[in-house]
Amino acid sequence: MIEIDNLRVFYGAGSDRFEAVRGVTLSIRRGETYGLVGESGSGKSSVLNAIAGRHTDWTGHIRINASSVGPARRSRAEKAMLQIVFQDPYGAIHPKHTVGASIAEPLEIHRRPDREKAVERLLERVGLPPQFRYRFPHQISGGQRQRVSIARALALEAPILLLDEPTSALDVSVQSEVLNLLQDLKEERDLTYLMVSHDMAVVAHMCDRIGVMQGGDLIEEASREQLISGNLEQPYSQELREAALGLA
Repeated sequence: MIEIDNLRVFYGAGSDRFEAVRGVTLSIRRGETYGLVGESGSGKSSVLNAIAGRHTDWTGHIRINASSVGPARRSRAEKAMLQIVFQDPYGAIHPKHTVGASIAEPLEIHRRPDREKAVERLLERVGLPPQFRYRFPHQISGGQRQRVSIARALALEAPILLLDEPTSALDVSVQSEVLNLLQDLKEERDLTYLMVSHDMAVVAHMCDRIGVMQGGDLIEEASREQLISGNLEQPYSQELREAALGLA
């Protein structure tokens, strides 16, 4: 569903231009959850933003469902192929829009019919009662706001979700609920996930495979089994695992 070949991502201009991602190559199969892990500044979010079309200064090749996409602004059909669930559930939802209006926004942009019924179905699917459509973001909890973000991401029935640290801003008690919801949705809808995270424990819970990034490079790929058992090749990967699992 996602293929990346020799992706290089840049920021800045002139003498201030620097390379944040250096020749990353990876592929994500249909129905797979792939985790990109690494510390802040490792380049993992830059990879996600290039795939999403949110950052356009890159070179290399990106294919979404076997179709090549470029840095330029994408068509509605290309945008409908993937949606993002952001880290901050409050910042991702307009504070002056009701929950229902936020979920309906992509449906309106893409001129989808029966938007009212669709909003009701989406709220139900993420475990929120129908009356929540009339509430504003400040009237609901952080976990409920993230459920709204997930409902909005599902609105266009995109086969790919990009998960940008989807639980890092939530209380520990709520994180597992949101991760379990994402897992259930993946199985029901045969979704493909690319998850960006700094937390190896979250990745171990969710992902079939992981890619470890350091300094803009993809330094290692491993299966969930390798991650859980600690059978990792790179010392940096081991350090991330031990810190996340409290083994250091």
